[in-house]
Amino acid sequence: KPEFISVWGNQSKNHAKICNKYNSKNIQVLGTPKYENFFKNRNKKLKSYFKFKYILVLESWIYDGIIETLSELDEIVKRNDKFKNYKIVFRPHPHRSHSRKYDISSLKNVIIDPDVNIDKNLKVDGRVRTDLSYYPSLIKNAELVVCGPTTMILEACMFYKK
Repeated sequence: KPEFISVWGNQSKNHAKICNKYNSKNIQVLGTPKYENFFKNRNKKLKSYFKFKYILVLESWIYDGIIETLSELDEIVKRNDKFKNYKIVFRPHPHRSHSRKYDISSLKNVIIDPDVNIDKNLKVDGRVRTDLSYYPSLIKNAELVVCGPTTMILEACMFYKK
């Protein structure tokens, strides 16, 4: 095993010490720019990219029936006065495991996150490279976050989201 290692954070450092018997002085914590940016911005007021209140829906890497979820949420927003000024912002996973197309034309309250490129065949362009300043605002300004098992659920928790 290598004499020195670098890890993302203290949890990984503890794993290296406990599980792999590394000495603390041989472990360098590098951190992750994305999450450091989240923690730095989570208590700040961030400018929203949208002029309306929204429910943020995030797709998992695996197909999990997301269109059905969007349809149900669209009905809830449509039929509930509490949500009359809300939209649903859907962010497809940029590197998803499937090639399903997204036809949301019948969903009147759903928009696809404009940061994600969708081609003319309604397929996601997996070359999405989002600026690190976009995510904190996207999550922070959402009224509610809906998603399956994805790292973005952890990111939503960093911003105290329901």
